[in-house]
Amino acid sequence: MATAADSQAILTTRLENLGLTKAQVRNLADYLGALGKAGVGPGDVFPIGIPVPVDIGISVDLTPAQIAKIRKLLDDPKIREIRIFPKGIPVPDLFKATIMRKR
Repeated sequence: MATAADSQAILTTRLENLGLTKAQVRNLADYLGALGKAGVGPGDVFPIGIPVPVDIGISVDLTPAQIAKIRKLLDDPKIREIRIFPKGIPVPDLFKATIMRKR
């Protein structure tokens, strides 16, 4: 099983391969670290925009209790959009959140 540090390293490597500057990668890696400290580990990062990414999408799975934890992160002026989709019928027990953030 991958540790949080392993996951962070993998996601940072993915960001580096998107053609971002070192400062942008460091900024986004710090943001991913803040998500981890809030108890919300990112499941994936992906570019928004071709050929040059304009935004970075961050996909996370959330429990109902974790939704409140990401509220603090909404104050970031680089957040463009957050989509939250409930999973589970008839009662959602998991939510898929996609955070769109300026690179």
